[in-house]
Amino acid sequence: MNPCGKANSYREILRVALPVSLESVFQASFSFVDQIVVGLLGATAVAAVGLSNGVSLIVALLYSAIGTGSGVLVAQAFGRHDMEAVSRVAALGQILAAVFGVCTALPLILFRVVVLRVAGAQGDLVEVASGYFQWFAASIPMSTISAVTTATFRSLSDSRTPMAITIGAVILNTLLALLLVLGLGPFPKLGVIGAGVASLVSQALRCLVLFVVLYHRKQGVRWCCPGPVQETRAIARSLLEIT
Repeated sequence: MNPCGKANSYREILRVALPVSLESVFQASFSFVDQIVVGLLGATAVAAVGLSNGVSLIVALLYSAIGTGSGVLVAQAFGRHDMEAVSRVAALGQILAAVFGVCTALPLILFRVVVLRVAGAQGDLVEVASGYFQWFAASIPMSTISAVTTATFRSLSDSRTPMAITIGAVILNTLLALLLVLGLGPFPKLGVIGAGVASLVSQALRCLVLFVVLYHRKQGVRWCCPGPVQETRAIARSLLEIT
């Protein structure tokens, strides 16, 4: 390869990789922002949020693999210029992500005290952490759906759009957390719970915006319900195998 070709290849890799890296950093910062904001309430609040985030992060990382699997299949379909297959894979991936996310979030919410005690929380820390944990756990389905949607964007050679949307969500999360944790202006002072509410709202809006932009701005991509049973099973099998 000549020097100009190498330079163009490196530029193209950087053009795709840099937004992906930035988006990953900002996605991870959701929990960090909550810890920084509740730090104004004292050490117990910081410990409660940190412990809750540790549990939720394990679940989020586990199901983010669904996004990776969907991205592989979407990239293959996009390479064949088969936009119908792109739409079917993206929709099925989002449905599976939603199902797995809800099935995980519900037990974490219903048995949050047990989960936190198993994770090592004791005494007052359980009470403080459980209020935040239930709201943060409720955002898991939105996070898993967003993982599939952002992977679809990347496989369609667009890594900047999900990065911009994620940055906006982090900014919103920061502002809401400050307002709800401290009770600034007309907002109620919710303490640690306010950080969890802020995370849920910002993750839900991020998921919604990603969904709308994907299906309204990406030419050839449309939302479609699963097709014939055999075809759906084949896509789901391939998706789960890669995941």
